[in-house]
Amino acid sequence: MQKLNNENDHILEQELIRKYLADSLTKEEEALLAEKYQSDEDFRDALDGLEHLSVEEYEQQMSAIDQAIDKRLVKSEDEIIEPPKIIIEQGQVKPLINTKKFAIAASVILLLSLGSFLCLKLIQGPVEKVYAEHMTYKAYPDMITRGSGEELSNLEKLAISSYNTENYEISSEHFEKLSAKYPQNEKYALFLGISYLGANQPENAISALEAVQNDQSAFCNDINWYLGLAYLKIKEKGKAKEIFTKLSAADCYYNEAAKEILQKL
Repeated sequence: MQKLNNENDHILEQELIRKYLADSLTKEEEALLAEKYQSDEDFRDALDGLEHLSVEEYEQQMSAIDQAIDKRLVKSEDEIIEPPKIIIEQGQVKPLINTKKFAIAASVILLLSLGSFLCLKLIQGPVEKVYAEHMTYKAYPDMITRGSGEELSNLEKLAISSYNTENYEISSEHFEKLSAKYPQNEKYALFLGISYLGANQPENAISALEAVQNDQSAFCNDINWYLGLAYLKIKEKGKAKEIFTKLSAADCYYNEAAKEILQKL
């Protein structure tokens, strides 16, 4: 879906967001909202930044923005009705439109295309904030896999070295090779998933971690923790909540942190 290009698009987005916050979307509007959320990164960021507001707070924000634009861009009634001017730029003649309606619409559209309603400059999306607060990189437990050949242990050392120096793109390449050779090794898959997160590849992290989900694994809770964070990263709150709910009920290191996350979502 293309980004906003006229005033009607801006009005439609405002109405979709207002109804979303009021939980009053029709089936058709839900489908449209889902399509825009998936296809338009700016709209997705704006919606995530506003989702914790009430309908009343949202309408107050938009009213304040319209008033601010009105005051800053329109200086007098004479200026509003003044005919379009002509400017010459790099040999080309261009119209300079100077009406209140166009100025307000264009300015709000510009703000939306930048992923913000002005107020979003001061608001960090709750999902991103929760992820940033809880994302840490687990220390690698050992250097060499017992019983492995020299080739494998050297590869593991390269993976660990790049992981410990926060070169996650390189460590993910090494852990990919280790996981390909030992697909049932949960440790390699775990650190492959963490490396993917460090390299900002959450979808790959999900694939790697889900492949070794196993309640009997020694790394079960670690895998679930980083899988939950990966789902937060892609803003799949429903799936993230399922995982953190499970961890909050488990007798494990992540118990309290999982409870904190659930309270914030």
